[in-house]
Amino acid sequence: MAKFIGGIVRTQPGIPAPAVKAFLKRCSAAMVGWVVFTSWCRSEDNLKPAVVTGEHLLLSLWSSAQRCGHQEHSGFVVRHDQVLKLYVNLLFEYYEKVLPQLLNVRVIRRYRPERMPYMSLVFDETGRLATLLLVLAALRNDEVLKVGKGLASVFEVHTGCLLPYFDGHSIDLSLALAAFMSIRATQPTTTVIEGASGRLRKALQLNKWLPIDSNSHEDALTVELNEAATSREFFQITTLVPMLATVSAVTADESVLDFLREQVLPQLRDVTLERWFPNSTLETSWGTTMRSFDVGVSRGVASLGASSEAEASSAVDLPSGASPPEAFEVVRCGRSWLLAMSARHYRHPLPPWYFTECLGVVKDATARSDNAATTSGRSDTS
Repeated sequence: MAKFIGGIVRTQPGIPAPAVKAFLKRCSAAMVGWVVFTSWCRSEDNLKPAVVTGEHLLLSLWSSAQRCGHQEHSGFVVRHDQVLKLYVNLLFEYYEKVLPQLLNVRVIRRYRPERMPYMSLVFDETGRLATLLLVLAALRNDEVLKVGKGLASVFEVHTGCLLPYFDGHSIDLSLALAAFMSIRATQPTTTVIEGASGRLRKALQLNKWLPIDSNSHEDALTVELNEAATSREFFQITTLVPMLATVSAVTADESVLDFLREQVLPQLRDVTLERWFPNSTLETSWGTTMRSFDVGVSRGVASLGASSEAEASSAVDLPSGASPPEAFEVVRCGRSWLLAMSARHYRHPLPPWYFTECLGVVKDATARSDNAATTSGRSDTS
């Protein structure tokens, strides 16, 4: 299905971008194809493939529209909103079935008894549920509180998942924190950053259960079988600590920031702390073969700020080659939730400024989207 979507909406290098009417027909064809695929998935009682490809469709449509310069055309805005509405309804249907099972530890443990697949499953669903919450917050949907409670319940039930198994799971953890912050859920935010920080310190003291930086199943098995050369062979880079520091700084949680600086950081002398910043080409990379290091830059973190203000300022200080939030069309058009969806789908970290700049934009998403539709060209319904 992903190949089908890409074949319809992707523009080829060297070929002129299609006219608006032709492009909108492509968007409609991709929509119809996905709806048919969703119906088949429903008949097979397996909605997950439809959920994954729906995410891919939303990102690919936006990426293609931006490459063609049609992202603000009212005809495209209407179609993208229609796909989003269908996708949100599909996620409601999906989690109506999945969430009760996800909140039952015995069910999940029977299905995935080993630690690695168990935690990967929980983080996968956590990131997806967090992305849904960010979308609902942007749409000011009435189901925000219900979904927020469901996301908080996942961490209450699966407390072991407060510390990522792979460093890449920090992406899903950051999405959950961003989602809580978007609805001003202070208590779950504090619970997650305190729990993750405390468990990381314990893991560092024991040199055990440290997030595997390669995100490789083979390396994970090496660690599980105690065949690694050293206890920290696969814990040499971490994005988790800088992310927790950023969230602590943005939420002005001095106690957690102090804990990270005084209790955790001294035990990371041989570990590289890393933050990732995208450039604006990220938006046009969706649906292509480009990788995260092609559309962004990483920067090492030598120390944490002495106060939340200093750390927040340091976190959003852009390195050379990175783009500010206002350079992203999704931010300008009030669809910054697409950045969160991209992080979950393509497995790249959330940019640090998402927790500051973008969460403010999320609140005004509806108004900005309406402005985009109003100021764009005429609407074509073909």
